[in-house]
Amino acid sequence: MGDAWAWAGRRIRPATPDGLLVATARSFNRAPGTVRITGGTIKGRKLDVPAGDGVRPTTDRARETLFNVLTNRFRKPGGSSVLAGARVLDAFAGTGAMGLEAWSRGADFVAFVEAQSTHFATLCDNLRAAKLPTDAGTALRNHEGLKTTDRSIDIIIADPPYEQGQALLTALLARQSALWHADTLLVWEHPRGGGTEAGFDGWEPVHQTLSGKTAFSFFTQGT
Repeated sequence: MGDAWAWAGRRIRPATPDGLLVATARSFNRAPGTVRITGGTIKGRKLDVPAGDGVRPTTDRARETLFNVLTNRFRKPGGSSVLAGARVLDAFAGTGAMGLEAWSRGADFVAFVEAQSTHFATLCDNLRAAKLPTDAGTALRNHEGLKTTDRSIDIIIADPPYEQGQALLTALLARQSALWHADTLLVWEHPRGGGTEAGFDGWEPVHQTLSGKTAFSFFTQGT
């Protein structure tokens, strides 16, 4: 594992502010609960959930629903799942469950971005506990750090704070546009009936899946 997650559990100084994409740090308390990976090579792995306001991990059932759709509905030309060998961005990572689920189910590389420093510490703990290889992922404090990975992104999984979701995701898609390619798939988690009609400039809605009060909207880049 090297030193990739050696900073986990320590106080991390915030990186240079990235506008809307960097949050203010709060004091850290140990996790009040856990979530589980629902499929793949590390199925059943428990991940800590940080305590405090603003913590809203996707439920295991909703995450399983999402990844069943990614596995079965979205296919590469040869018939394999879009997750197989994919480069994934877990854009508002929190616990890291979305990105680790993707890696467990076949993704080749995951970039985890979490701006809140106490959540970032828990994220690093979870990556280390899951034994994520150092060449299979990176943990970043803001989206500007994505430029250092020198990798384009095949799948963006975005679960931003619901009340700021559209604005945060719009900013991310515009600022990091050089990382997307013609076949990049965007998955946006938002409240069911939360009003996604505005969409995102240059992105076309192609599917939506519902799970309880949660909705997952899928987009590809328009031609």
